[in-house]
Amino acid sequence: MTTICIHRGKRGTSIRLTAGKGENLNEFVAALAGVPHKPEKWLSHARWPLDVYRGERGDGVSTDTHLSEGEAKAICAGLEREGFGGQRRAFPIETWVTRADS
Repeated sequence: MTTICIHRGKRGTSIRLTAGKGENLNEFVAALAGVPHKPEKWLSHARWPLDVYRGERGDGVSTDTHLSEGEAKAICAGLEREGFGGQRRAFPIETWVTRADS
């Protein structure tokens, strides 16, 4: 259950929202504002040597979708640390994170 606490004090009014287990405050706030909530999505990208991975476009770039920027950055860091398939044999030439455009 989402709760709203409004406190009026000498310094002004403050509002605290608390989400219950499994609830999303972003969806609640969007509903209050009358705006549909659209979760952000982030992409992690890695460019590999072509003898390791060619990819769908043949450019050696792999891409994955994530729910947060931190998640995407963690994947990139893991690829740089552990390499392709976690085998520490082939490593990406570069990695980067972008916001998904959808």
